[in-house]
Amino acid sequence: MPKANIRPSTINKKKREFPRWQSNRFLRISKTGWRRPKGIDNPLRRGFRNKGIMPNLRFRTANATKFADKKNGFIHFKVTNVADVDALLMHNRKYAVEIGSSVGRALKTKIIQRCRELDLHVTNARGLVAEEHE
Repeated sequence: MPKANIRPSTINKKKREFPRWQSNRFLRISKTGWRRPKGIDNPLRRGFRNKGIMPNLRFRTANATKFADKKNGFIHFKVTNVADVDALLMHNRKYAVEIGSSVGRALKTKIIQRCRELDLHVTNARGLVAEEHE
């Protein structure tokens, strides 16, 4: 079983809420529906202190772990045929195979067999097909 090179960081950022400007003053303005302030004199748009925060790049998730699975660190790659599995030949420590929901039982067994040959991790290999192989 391959282990992922990418490990999600143990630090889980708190998801920030960005309240809409003046949502505390008017009931008609929802607190959660963010809209960027566009007025020429708006202190939040101009970046004055203690006027609230606007979403920007510093709040984004790190690109190294953005699409990685939190449990095992792999990035999911959806596969619908055996040729798609061969695309991951040299990337068994970065990507994990996720078999598409429209794939039938016979093709699923071929995909799982090819993944075992290439030492690829399959996220949804359990079920009827996995019982036949084990």
